[in-house]
Amino acid sequence: MGVLTLTLIGSLIVGGGFWLLLGSPLNLSKSKPQNDALNLLAYVLGIAPILFVLIFFGIGGS
Repeated sequence: MGVLTLTLIGSLIVGGGFWLLLGSPLNLSKSKPQNDALNLLAYVLGIAPILFVLIFFGIGGS
């Protein structure tokens, strides 16, 4: 349960950082606010599996 919580929090932080650095390069919607939200969601969902593996094996390997 802790791994999932850390993954969610970490992916929100890292995905939000990527969104701040890169902006919204993907055109997922015509509406600007909705496009920003969908790009942020794409970043968070893209980084979540990577962070899950890193956290799972990082904590589990200790």
